[in-house]
Amino acid sequence: MNRSVFGYLLVSVSGMLLGSGFVFAGLFWVPWCALAPLIWQLNRSDNSWQQYVMGLLFGLGFVIVAGHWITPFVHLLKGLGAVPSFFVGCVFWFYSAQLFALASLACGWLRWRGGLPGLLIYPLVFGVFIHEFPMLFSPYLGGTQIAFPLALQATDLLGEQALAAVMVLCNTVLAQSVSWPQPPLQRGRYVVAGLILVAWFGYGFYALSLWQQRMPTWPSVRVGLVQPNELPDRRYLPPPSGYSRTYPAALALTDSLVDQGAQWVLWPEARYKGYLDQAAIRRAFQQHVRRLSVPLLFQDMRQHTSGPIAAMQNGAVLLDQQGAEVGVHYKMLRVAFGEYLPLVDQLPVLEPIWSAFFGGFTDRIMPGQEAGFFDLGFANVAPLICFEVMFGEEVAKRLQHRPTNTILAVLSSNGWFGRSREPFQHLYGGALRAVENRLPMVHIMNNGPSAVIAPTGEILSLTPAQQAGGYLVNIPHSSAAGNTVYTRYPWLFSSICRWSLLLCALWAWCSPLLGAADQIRWINSSRGKR
Repeated sequence: MNRSVFGYLLVSVSGMLLGSGFVFAGLFWVPWCALAPLIWQLNRSDNSWQQYVMGLLFGLGFVIVAGHWITPFVHLLKGLGAVPSFFVGCVFWFYSAQLFALASLACGWLRWRGGLPGLLIYPLVFGVFIHEFPMLFSPYLGGTQIAFPLALQATDLLGEQALAAVMVLCNTVLAQSVSWPQPPLQRGRYVVAGLILVAWFGYGFYALSLWQQRMPTWPSVRVGLVQPNELPDRRYLPPPSGYSRTYPAALALTDSLVDQGAQWVLWPEARYKGYLDQAAIRRAFQQHVRRLSVPLLFQDMRQHTSGPIAAMQNGAVLLDQQGAEVGVHYKMLRVAFGEYLPLVDQLPVLEPIWSAFFGGFTDRIMPGQEAGFFDLGFANVAPLICFEVMFGEEVAKRLQHRPTNTILAVLSSNGWFGRSREPFQHLYGGALRAVENRLPMVHIMNNGPSAVIAPTGEILSLTPAQQAGGYLVNIPHSSAAGNTVYTRYPWLFSSICRWSLLLCALWAWCSPLLGAADQIRWINSSRGKR
């Protein structure tokens, strides 16, 4: 088999392997080695076109597996048939694959022109591209490590991007270790890489043991999770038979959970309820919660009309034990094309172009202006709505102003993704916020799975997916939780990486051609020895 064909096949398969780590939590070990074949092939190629194609094939293999849910998502959301939905999926997959294609091209340019070491370049470039490349759903590598809590712990210092960089560093060590024997300078770099890995896992062992010792001494609250498992629908449908707007099925499940001892009840992001728009529904909810004497946190949509354009706001509402409205947190971070059309405010000429294709399933969601914290009496809650939990830096900035004894509460709806594994990807990726900020988290989803996540990232309770019901769980909480280095300085590691990549690019741009040529000759000679 031709060496080029073998290389293209190898990187395609390794991309699919990396994608499998996003689909199944038990394959947490795969992302620690799945990038190695791509890095190995990039080291062997000095052709920019080959580097781009290898990155593209790797990216396609990855996104087709990890993003397999895009076709049912388009079908359910826009109502397209199988063939048009698949076509939209192909466009999505091809665009998403550019992340790895362009990152591979950048790595090749920095190495071959600047003579920069792979142990520096690959973790830096892939870490920055994964977190900065404009995508609807970024492939954060840390989200694959929920079953490997030892790897998660140091994110309370530097965040998920640092974990991604460490994972790529491990891949780089594996890829370049096949090139032995190597010059003494290279061996010294391996010692540094090894020390980084030892320090990461050494801190992880210490922190995991420390927090596992602390948590059993914390008080816990008995929480009821209402998981309606409603079929997704963008229309404002009437309640099912036997229920009404003033007494929906979720309230009936709430009654049952309170009878079983729930001290706090949560509903997920789900269908329109009318609480924020209609005074009669608002009074009915408040009176019912007053009779239960248990706080209720739920999501609803509020309709606005601004000129000729109808818009909405997506809000999380807390009613206290007396049925009084404590506050409303309106979603601040929205999904591009699903909840708003990018750049339309800055470039109005884009609106007819975007609307021609996306207008059929794009809701105009107005962003909230200020994040809120709600007082439950026994603890405080920081509400997040669905997609907001995926923005590590933004969540940490918000939590800088949190009160003590805070619980993260995430209200999500993932029914648009059908029976795919996307809800699990959302759950596992969002779980990193619990570790980064060392706060307990409850993440409730309309169609499940819903979970309670410890400040260590460990899942304490998990409800079944695609199953309606009311579930009782315990959430440990403490005023001693939180206030991590990452919460205080969430920008630190990402800023270091951006500036470092800029300096590397400047070095490569200004580097004398002779230095680059010398490195190319050394690599080619080492190939000849093999």
